[in-house]
Amino acid sequence: MKALRLTIAMAFVMITAYGFFYVGLIGNVKPPVQREVSENWTVDLKGEVLNNVNLSEYKAANILKGDILTLTNTLPDCKIPCASILINNYLAEMDIYVDNVLIYVTGKKDYENGKIVGYGMHIVNLPTDYEGKEIKIVYKAGENNGIGTLIPMIIMEQGEAGLYLIRKNVFPAAMALTDMIVGISMIGISVVYVTGNKAFRQMLYIGLFSFFIGLWAFCDHDIVLLINNNYKMKTVSEYGSLYLAPVFIFAYFWAKIKDKVSNTGRLIYRSIFGWDIFLIILTFLLHAFNFVHLTQLLTLHHATILVMITYMFANFVNSVIKKEKKDMAFYIGILALSLCGVADIIYFTVLTYSKNVKGNFDGISYTGAGILVISMVMDFAEEMSKTVRQAGEVAVYEQMANSDFLTGLANRRQCELVFDEIDAEDSDYAVIAFDLNNLKEVNDKHGHAAGDKLLKDFANILKSVFDSVATVGRTGGDEFVVIIRHADVLNLDQLLEVLDTKILETNKKKREYKLSAARGVCTRLDNKKNVRSAYRTADQRMYENKIRMKADAKGKLS
Repeated sequence: MKALRLTIAMAFVMITAYGFFYVGLIGNVKPPVQREVSENWTVDLKGEVLNNVNLSEYKAANILKGDILTLTNTLPDCKIPCASILINNYLAEMDIYVDNVLIYVTGKKDYENGKIVGYGMHIVNLPTDYEGKEIKIVYKAGENNGIGTLIPMIIMEQGEAGLYLIRKNVFPAAMALTDMIVGISMIGISVVYVTGNKAFRQMLYIGLFSFFIGLWAFCDHDIVLLINNNYKMKTVSEYGSLYLAPVFIFAYFWAKIKDKVSNTGRLIYRSIFGWDIFLIILTFLLHAFNFVHLTQLLTLHHATILVMITYMFANFVNSVIKKEKKDMAFYIGILALSLCGVADIIYFTVLTYSKNVKGNFDGISYTGAGILVISMVMDFAEEMSKTVRQAGEVAVYEQMANSDFLTGLANRRQCELVFDEIDAEDSDYAVIAFDLNNLKEVNDKHGHAAGDKLLKDFANILKSVFDSVATVGRTGGDEFVVIIRHADVLNLDQLLEVLDTKILETNKKKREYKLSAARGVCTRLDNKKNVRSAYRTADQRMYENKIRMKADAKGKLS
């Protein structure tokens, strides 16, 4: 039930995020006037010229670092004043000329210094008199397989391009926003408890995975560029989050299977996990020292992710074979991400390395990741529910083991534990031993129900006086004890006066029998040996007091 409520809450967050993007930003705005420029391009790649090229059908294959690709066309008469043109750039310096006048440059400094050149959709403002003029775009590949598939360019009014990107990517943007909100929330909650609680470590893994997968989707669909148009940072964030996210889902997965996997399975898991950590560290070091940029190790990371997916999927199949229902929500999420992820990896690899396959890569992994995040939260909620339920059962059992069934006071076992704690603390203790008078007579004359009521009445009086400052216990049939940890800060005589007053008030009520109890007191000043020795002293004094009370009673009768 808790898992269902969490799922509904997450769905609400997702719908809210979707509504924020769609209704708040674009719902009441008419689609911008736009003109696609895809045909009649002249392409010059390494001196090989092609005319009348349709960019929707063209692919720059086998691009090596340093290769130059030039696109030339005539800007159409769009009847769009103050126009911008949307141009995609993938890991290359890009110089844009209108009638041989340079109007836009990106990535030049990084390209010349051999550093990573970012990628993404660029919004380039055109001159006011652009119509009919020649546009020339020069790409200089900063990486092997740079430039890649050329996306048809779009001309639209200035200021409308950002809205166009949101409208085009509203669903992945909502998914990404949801993942990041959930991730940040779970990270914030878990970091407080992560050091001392296994369950909250699992929450941290979910939060980190959710955050990084959301950040990846935000970058992959260029939404982040509307906030900060640093293309280099966007590229590093996208690839970095893509490499880091699987670590946390794999760590979460291990927490679920480590107690039931074989030694061989443990070895395989540790080998995969260790390799992934090593590869991530190596990737960031090579990138930091500008030896190999992190974009160039994507294939190796894809292969590692596929191995992780295979390992988790094998465990899923094993659970199905064994007809285990536990963790099914999590495995369903793994299955969704696996299908989407494998499809994306295959399509991206074919698109990157095949000469014939053309198209724009818009992955669906963010959908699988969103399903996985929901399934992980459901799975975690179920685990937490089970943990809380078990903790409650343990608490009940402990309460039953340490409490007197009739009165609810601490029993002898609990009192012994308190004795140990006080001796370990070396505090100024006090012990009061009580023996309830006339219990046998009440049982014989009025029945055991009356005797039980007598015991409970006295127990309630003791609790009302001492419960906030001491441990009140029943150690035997009619024997009670009050164990005070810090008697030096209390007025013990005053507490005993309150006790006597309450007993008198109770006895003033119409009753067939009266409450009466002998007591003996011993403090640390009386017995410095230990608290058990003090209890024996108090017990002895209680019996001496009981003898005197009986003698006084006989004297009154005679």
